[in-house]
Amino acid sequence: MLITVSGMVGSGKTTAVRGIASFAKARGLVTHVHRFQSMPCITLRPRRRADQPKSGTAAGRSKEASPTTRWSGYTRKRLGVAAVAVFVARILAFQVYRRTVWKAAEWNVLNRYFYDSLSHYQPRSSLERMYYRAVLALIPRPDLAILVTASSATIAARRPAYAKAYIELVGESYRHLASQVPDLIELSTETDAAGEGLTTILRTHVR
Repeated sequence: MLITVSGMVGSGKTTAVRGIASFAKARGLVTHVHRFQSMPCITLRPRRRADQPKSGTAAGRSKEASPTTRWSGYTRKRLGVAAVAVFVARILAFQVYRRTVWKAAEWNVLNRYFYDSLSHYQPRSSLERMYYRAVLALIPRPDLAILVTASSATIAARRPAYAKAYIELVGESYRHLASQVPDLIELSTETDAAGEGLTTILRTHVR
């Protein structure tokens, strides 16, 4: 069982992942939670040492940009041949990793997925739109794909360190993504009912 949780920063992905893990644990299911961008088949970056502060912690933030300008000047990337080649290579590596490392009987929950990487690209030409559709077609379909959403105003309130333009542009990309991938099930975290909504999604779509 492969479950993916996508969504922009501050949308509530990590909370949703924890909710899925709790749901599975209550049913006696073995569940592995993975950070997609840190998986060996996706990145070649060395693992963080245990004594090295994480980005986002008080120690890790000391070297980051000013909290009022984080991602200031952000623009979405062009989807050219090189970017498509990287996507294809990572998709193939992920497929091999999934079939050789993971056991089919386990629940594997991914915090972020290929959809999140694709959301930072803006196809501007007809050729780039063709590339975009091709990448979407190649992305392995999870057993359950959840897109966690919240309004730009809510995201800005939750993440005041992020530039407003960044929040709006990435939010627009995710809305476009949702219109292109019918398998994505949206989970709004605008209200306190998000937990109940997640439980409903799991009970409805997981057998």
